[in-house]
Amino acid sequence: YVKENLALVGDAAHNIHPLAGQGVNLGFADVEELTHQIINSNKPLGDYSVLRKYARSRRFDNELMAKTMTALNWIYKENNEPLRWLRGLGMNIIDNNSSIKSFFQRQALGDTDKTPT
Repeated sequence: YVKENLALVGDAAHNIHPLAGQGVNLGFADVEELTHQIINSNKPLGDYSVLRKYARSRRFDNELMAKTMTALNWIYKENNEPLRWLRGLGMNIIDNNSSIKSFFQRQALGDTDKTPT
């Protein structure tokens, strides 16, 4: 994501399947975190240590979303009986558990708090 005096954000920093339209949310979160790191540091603009903090703080959310979208794409693209059963089971579990459902809704809206409520 970063080098001295260079930080990639949004689609330049990560590639995600367009399945859920999450690329723009990840990009907004990248910009928010980079801005936070720059404003809260007392270092020159482009300082590598500041940019590394940004990259480290965003990597988990970006990779999680990318891997989740890849997995969902695969699960819904395949149409064999075990996967249809697994999809139904997963959707029933999510639909019947308000904490899990709320977590996924927040993720879809770009809220990166990782803990279910």
